[in-house]
Amino acid sequence: LAADERFSPTPIAGGLFFARIDDAPPHAPLYGLLGFSDSQWGGGALPFDLTAFGMDGCALLCSPEILESAGVADASGTGSWIVPLPPGPGALGLRFFQQVAVLAPGANAAGVLWTGGGAGVVGVR
Repeated sequence: LAADERFSPTPIAGGLFFARIDDAPPHAPLYGLLGFSDSQWGGGALPFDLTAFGMDGCALLCSPEILESAGVADASGTGSWIVPLPPGPGALGLRFFQQVAVLAPGANAAGVLWTGGGAGVVGVR
């Protein structure tokens, strides 16, 4: 998971931020998590190992305040998650974290893979 350099690699208040997902199975559904912490969630510490939930080698890396569809990977396994950012001066300096869940039946017991995490800070042009 990384900023998609083809579009806006910098999160701008009131704009759209594009995150790129690579190496997903072709046509896999993608679900984006957006949160405001990469160290704790729900009274527990992050990262949180997901092995006990059938996702060997996967970890939750950000607090999931927002969960939304991030579309579907294309035939080459690439996806782009478009995140609208809040406008106004109150959004400036807002630090956020992202991660994407990839539905991948057969990849593990749960059929879900997780990307690495991303982080951003909302700024101005």
